[in-house]
Amino acid sequence: GAAFVTIFGLVLMEVGLRIIGKPCVGNVVVHELGVAEFSDELGWNYKPNSEAMQKFGQPPRELKVAFEKHGARVATSTVNLDPKQPTLLLIGGSITMGHGVAAEETFAHYLANPPVNGMQVANFGLQGGGTDQALVQLRKQLKIFNVKAVIYTFICDHLERNRVGDRRLLQPHAPFPGSKPTFEIDGDSVEQVVFPERFDGSYMRLPAMLKMLWLHMGPMPTDDLTAALIRQMKKETEAAGAQFV
Repeated sequence: GAAFVTIFGLVLMEVGLRIIGKPCVGNVVVHELGVAEFSDELGWNYKPNSEAMQKFGQPPRELKVAFEKHGARVATSTVNLDPKQPTLLLIGGSITMGHGVAAEETFAHYLANPPVNGMQVANFGLQGGGTDQALVQLRKQLKIFNVKAVIYTFICDHLERNRVGDRRLLQPHAPFPGSKPTFEIDGDSVEQVVFPERFDGSYMRLPAMLKMLWLHMGPMPTDDLTAALIRQMKKETEAAGAQFV
């Protein structure tokens, strides 16, 4: 009857989406994440002591991206930050990391030359990252570095990114190594409710397509969760005896 027709139709749509490779491609790593790998904390992270030549813009401009042993962006992978040295920690997305510009053109470079109050600058900006990943990054680096100050760079895209675990739903042709952590507001704090999982190319296409349509055509995201995540970063930074900007 009607139930069979409905189920058969849904199966056909799922099969059709699989055949045409929609809505997301498989476990392919996007160009700008060529030096990245899956992270069970952040979803993706930069490979320690890695570097690569990449091309950006039109006409293409070739630039080197390099990361030291902790995953912070540096001019060359032979440079390593000192965890014991007073540190200015930078967290955020591609603007913090310096997408499309050389290391000496990032604002991290200008904060380090000359250094602010003698602090080394640790650039842990993550391309494609959200405020939730910045919070996870903050917690991780507070345990490693002698952090005296933290700068988080907000962009409006973070409002969208913070409400999804699968970044491919926002950028279907720019897949990532894995899903990202997601949080929910829990009183005066936030609680992580989803942990990253490595993408293996297998997922249900039809539900993903419906989620994608809802994200693009549904109501605009509010700033409640993002504001709560920022407040949490400020609270944990100050609890560690550092300043938060």
